[in-house]
Amino acid sequence: MSSDVAWYRGHVAAAPWLKAAGRIGWVVLPAAAALCMFQLAGWAFALTAVGYAAFICLILVSTRRANAASRVAGGPAR
Repeated sequence: MSSDVAWYRGHVAAAPWLKAAGRIGWVVLPAAAALCMFQLAGWAFALTAVGYAAFICLILVSTRRANAASRVAGGPAR
């Protein structure tokens, strides 16, 4: 939030990673629901856990990318 340019570049840098995180949710949730319908709750739980871990990793990567891009654009050096 140090400048409009830093804010914009941070969001642009994070966008692809956030989209990928969202896509994981759109794939994992229906797949886990389908597994539950076939009474494979153990597999559904495992798939959900892996999807959640991947989601968190992508969110962390997006945060680092946004922070780096905003610093290059003139953000605060923390």
